[in-house]
Amino acid sequence: MLCRYFSSLPGLRNLSKIPSKYRPKAIREAQQALTDYLHSTRLLPFAYAEHISKNSLVSLSNLIASIDFSASDFSRGSEELSSRLDGFREYGFSNISVIGICLAFPYVLSGELVGEIDALFDDMKRFFLDFDMGSCVEGNVDAWYEICMKIRVFYDLGFEKGKLGDLIGKSKSIFVDYPVKVFVQKAEFFGRFGVRNEDVGLLLIQRPEIWNYDMEKPLISVKGLLKHFGFSDEEVIVIAHKYPHVLGRNKMANLPHVMRAMDLHVWFFNKIKDGNHQLIASYAMRDPDEDLDKEFSDSLERIRVSRTPTHTMYKVDFCLELDLEKML
Repeated sequence: MLCRYFSSLPGLRNLSKIPSKYRPKAIREAQQALTDYLHSTRLLPFAYAEHISKNSLVSLSNLIASIDFSASDFSRGSEELSSRLDGFREYGFSNISVIGICLAFPYVLSGELVGEIDALFDDMKRFFLDFDMGSCVEGNVDAWYEICMKIRVFYDLGFEKGKLGDLIGKSKSIFVDYPVKVFVQKAEFFGRFGVRNEDVGLLLIQRPEIWNYDMEKPLISVKGLLKHFGFSDEEVIVIAHKYPHVLGRNKMANLPHVMRAMDLHVWFFNKIKDGNHQLIASYAMRDPDEDLDKEFSDSLERIRVSRTPTHTMYKVDFCLELDLEKML
């Protein structure tokens, strides 16, 4: 009956990654956990808690869908998983924070990689308890899950578990001020310079001012930016002769590709890593017409007033993307 009910609810389609034979057990365990939470932690009468959990299938399915499925998790009994969760709470975490950590790092429920799990919780304890980051997190699962996903970005960059707590503990503000999306965007942007992932992570931790910089929308003049970063007029002329197809105007978002096309990507990254990151914030084109390709601009204006501007601009953008790929 429960399986038939699952299949008839459109809101539960996102459980498709869980094999059908495990879905009923996953839902039942989630309902039981919610009942226990509402009754034991929120002090609701048991009948009310049970009624709420039985009528929260869609919400519970959305929660379960955010967990990376592992058949071994559902093959274990609830007692075993409860024992494991109790062990995590012994580090000093509340029920809510443990749930958030498990959602962000679902492998901790497997019981495997014990050394790695211990190292992870050492980092969590150092960051949230010793550096008191836990006091900055709202008391709900979503807030804990989000901040753990921010930490996960640095693990994905190659930082070793057990050695990250002290580093990020000194940069608490970025974990409070910026959403996960910005963490991913910054990591991807600086990763496009072709340097080590760990160097990208260190840059983001050690130069927190970078988080305020708009690395997407501003327009840049390639020659103007090179001069701003210390190149002489003579050096810019040499680069212009060697890489004429790279110069001109571009978007800040394409800066890593531009620097790689001139074989200056490592130099530029090291420049900002070594303390010259303020040069990005202080850069601005001196003149609205600086490095403006008048012929190209006139062509774009003719396209804008043509009968099919959208279709034509789509083709122009496609050709520009092809040209950028050739530069690389």
